[in-house]
Amino acid sequence: MVYPMVKQKHGKGTESRDKRDDAPLPKLDEDLLDRTLSGGRIGPAEVDISSDPILDRAKAALSKKAQKTGARLTLMDTHQAMMRGPVRRRKPEPKKTEMNFENENEFIDFMQEIAANVGGNALYDDSLVDELGKFLKSHFNRARAAETPSVPTRKYQPRKDEIIPFLREVWGEWLADDKLTKQVLKDNDTPAYNALSNWQRNNDLPDDMTIKSLADLNDEFLEWGYYKRDEVHRVVGALNRRGMKA
Repeated sequence: MVYPMVKQKHGKGTESRDKRDDAPLPKLDEDLLDRTLSGGRIGPAEVDISSDPILDRAKAALSKKAQKTGARLTLMDTHQAMMRGPVRRRKPEPKKTEMNFENENEFIDFMQEIAANVGGNALYDDSLVDELGKFLKSHFNRARAAETPSVPTRKYQPRKDEIIPFLREVWGEWLADDKLTKQVLKDNDTPAYNALSNWQRNNDLPDDMTIKSLADLNDEFLEWGYYKRDEVHRVVGALNRRGMKA
């Protein structure tokens, strides 16, 4: 016995799925697809996608990509446009060549040698090598001056400590690095600064001990030759105190 077919009622979700299944599929240009898969060049005008919210977005993204990259689209571009919008590629990290130098003078000599062999422009005159050397020395002097040992926690105690042995014991690392100055003592241990000033009224420092004054530091600073903008005020003041014009 043959039973007549009865059209069954579907739920809401099934009915929507049936409607989607009945919808016509987008027409594909096989030649355009082949070129896209092979990484060939296509223009914005060739991207012909049927009207659909998702496909319209993909079309706009592909057209924008084609305009920016000289009409070169790849399979990745198409996939990204369909799924998440235009492709955002990472910029390749610059390659770094590691070079080791024994000291700063070797680096300066290396850079001056490069400058000496540069040609093709009147600006690359003989003074370039000398000025480059002065600039690099100024940079290293500034960096060296900024590197100091840690400040000792122990402070000078009058009538208990003797200033010269105290400096050797407590500030020995600063003395070894030639970084101890009267200004450093004044800023961090005023009793030690006062004791040293009183002691120097009638005594000279031992030959193996160097404690620079502010004037000594400014003399060295003026020899750098190249200065940062925030150092100009110090340069002008140091020159004026020496009777020199800035």
